[in-house]
Amino acid sequence: MVTLFEHLKDKHHGLAYFIFLSSLAVVVISVILGIYFVRQDRAKKQARREERRERRRRGGRQKR
Repeated sequence: MVTLFEHLKDKHHGLAYFIFLSSLAVVVISVILGIYFVRQDRAKKQARREERRERRRRGGRQKR
């Protein structure tokens, strides 16, 4: 894989940078989406925790 990239870098400079930058963009976007979804999951868990705490405070379950 390294020799292929070296060949592209030597012979097809623009294509090598395009491949490198697009793969770097995929990594960055994946990290950002991973952080986003982890935070959403934590917010949902926190909301459920607050809802249970509120139910206990009110003295039991209410009918939906």
